[in-house]
Amino acid sequence: MLSWIALFCLIGALSLLFVLSMIDLKTRLLPNELVLGFATLGIVFHLTTLSQFLNIQQIALGAIVGFSIPYIIRLAANKFYGQDALGLGDVKLIGAAGLWLGAPGAMLALTLGALLYWRAYRHLWRYTSLTDLMVIARGASIALLLAQALCLGLIASSSVGDAVRVKTALGQEIDTTR
Repeated sequence: MLSWIALFCLIGALSLLFVLSMIDLKTRLLPNELVLGFATLGIVFHLTTLSQFLNIQQIALGAIVGFSIPYIIRLAANKFYGQDALGLGDVKLIGAAGLWLGAPGAMLALTLGALLYWRAYRHLWRYTSLTDLMVIARGASIALLLAQALCLGLIASSSVGDAVRVKTALGQEIDTTR
């Protein structure tokens, strides 16, 4: 069972992701304070669960990979298109997601978001603008992050004290022994 602090972190993170998506839809901006809050909740979550889901190295690698890959994509796209193709707020949010999910989870969120963006662009380009499609891709990424966070929370809370090893969708083994 999750401690009340870890549960608070999950609820807080889900709330922040919801607020961030609403702000992003209206202003196309992600406030640094809220993204930092999301990242901080991820660190506190993993510290209070005693690195049960990710160890310190996986958390750090997740943040580094989650920030650097989208940043490199942003630099290349900006040079190619001559304008901002990916905002720094999005880059920071994927970096914060890396704190929650580790490198594989952050890259999965980024990949699925990009695939959904491509799919939506290919089929909806006549009906909506490119910026609207980017919002759809961000929403899909946020939905994936929410699903992963909920799954990890449910797996952790389902343990009643028995020694159980669970393999997540990302291939990570979780020991739910209390």
